[in-house]
Amino acid sequence: MFRLANLTLFIISIFLIILFFFLRKVFRKKITYNFTLVSYLKQKSVKSFRLPSIINKVLRISILLILAFLIGKPQFVKYRTPIKVDGIDIVLLFDVSQSMNCFDDLKDRRTRFEVAQYEAINFIDKRVNDAIGLVIFAKDAVTRSPLTLDKNMLKSVIKDLQIGIIDGTGTAISTSLLTGANRLKKSKAKTKIMILLTDGQPTIKEIPIEGVIKILNQLNIKVYTIGIGAENGGYFNHPFLGIITGNHSLNTALLEKIAYDTGGKAFLAKNPADMKKIYDQIDTLEKTVYETNMYCNYIDFFIPLLFLAIILILLELILSVLWFIL
Repeated sequence: MFRLANLTLFIISIFLIILFFFLRKVFRKKITYNFTLVSYLKQKSVKSFRLPSIINKVLRISILLILAFLIGKPQFVKYRTPIKVDGIDIVLLFDVSQSMNCFDDLKDRRTRFEVAQYEAINFIDKRVNDAIGLVIFAKDAVTRSPLTLDKNMLKSVIKDLQIGIIDGTGTAISTSLLTGANRLKKSKAKTKIMILLTDGQPTIKEIPIEGVIKILNQLNIKVYTIGIGAENGGYFNHPFLGIITGNHSLNTALLEKIAYDTGGKAFLAKNPADMKKIYDQIDTLEKTVYETNMYCNYIDFFIPLLFLAIILILLELILSVLWFIL
């Protein structure tokens, strides 16, 4: 299928071409012969140069039409099809406390933090049409990225995260939820969610979770919670004792309450494989599907037509010179 992206400019160009030829015809003065043998010259002109004159006119009109097409930006539509897309606003709440340095699988000794980083980036890659923000928390909560569609920037921020970037001696769950809610409160999206990932329980005195849940419900924000950690508390590398068992407790009851009271779901990731499955499940659950306008892949024909116009201009000049000589 063919189309002109700038149809209005094309129509204006055609109008100007027609106007030019009309005015040229109206105001052009006829050639007056003031020499002898006028009749002979007239006959000679008509007989010898009628064909070249017609060819020149055809070439000039063709050149003007091609230029008009170039102004109209001609495009070939490779394909045209309706597509369905999903778009929601998401804030990731990322635990960066010291306990995230533990690992839960002796066969896969990536730390909880490294696994969470990796799977969060994979999740972001799948959410092409979603605006996603990032809040990190430990003893306090800090926004690392507001809602953005710039996925490359967001992934770069996540890759640069490190344990200790903020005070890692606590787990401020309520504060992180309120910080994330602050990022979503002005959102116009029909669906707003937060994904809370933590391996601990609140270790500092905070706002009661009931009050936080009430605020989240008022803002229509759903929370999906991911508790990360093995039942034995996980393992960590001690500088002198080697691999030892940790004793970090996970408040699963609190995470379930946050999720269910806000309309979300609670998950438990006991190892890296669980983490991947959970993110995949959330990706399946949270999709607001709608049909957008026809998507088209357009191929510009500017360069081929420009070359054609140049060739015709050169041809017209060459023929004019040859006919003048002959």
